[in-house]
Amino acid sequence: PLPLKAIGYSVKNGGVPEVVIMDDENIYVVHVGENFGKRYQVMSLTPNRVEIHDASTQQVVQLPIAP
Repeated sequence: PLPLKAIGYSVKNGGVPEVVIMDDENIYVVHVGENFGKRYQVMSLTPNRVEIHDASTQQVVQLPIAP
């Protein structure tokens, strides 16, 4: 499992969704298509889950977004 936790979701002005993700050391606010944490990319995003590509393993995983 990835050392990541999705802790929030919001929609910015203009309708752009973003997700707040934390790992052991950092908190990231990211959007679909953005890279973060040196090896992850947000592939898709809904209010309930985020799909993340891990470049080190070439796997795509879905994380639930905490309410």
